[in-house]
Amino acid sequence: MTHTLKLLALLLSFLPISATAQMADRSLTIETSAVVDGIDPDTREIVLKDPETGATELIIAGPEVRNFDQISIGDTVRAQVTLGITARMALPGESDSVASLEGRAQEGETPGALDAVALTRVLELVSYDQETFVAVMRDDDDIYRSIFVESEVGREFASGLAAGDRVAITFSESVAIGIVEE
Repeated sequence: MTHTLKLLALLLSFLPISATAQMADRSLTIETSAVVDGIDPDTREIVLKDPETGATELIIAGPEVRNFDQISIGDTVRAQVTLGITARMALPGESDSVASLEGRAQEGETPGALDAVALTRVLELVSYDQETFVAVMRDDDDIYRSIFVESEVGREFASGLAAGDRVAITFSESVAIGIVEE
């Protein structure tokens, strides 16, 4: 994977848990590794083996996988999935948005890819009950939603809001996978 993809993956990752008066975020990252135990260049089938359990999984590398011929038995494949949610004060005039990013190794580089998406919804706070931790939010279509604020970080953020405040809530997901050079 190129240095650019590694940098983008790092930038898309969130701090584990943080809060300020203006923002709260949480994320979960899951990482796993497997060893290439078999490969069929004709069908592009790859057998991955969990080094801890010995369990195997057959995957098919589609035509979008560049540099397939560089994958060898014994290579380590690492995957990382990050899910995140961030709540912050919306910027003036900000509206709902979707941002995505895709990347894959260039010809001749070590095989790897990155896919990320972030969906932002801008909602207006109608009320927040500090005893039940339920925030009532309204979107631009005048649809009301009751949201249970689960984390202490989120509760701290919500308690600093006032009715009418506009909040941007971003849901993000990123997946990075590649051969690890050892």
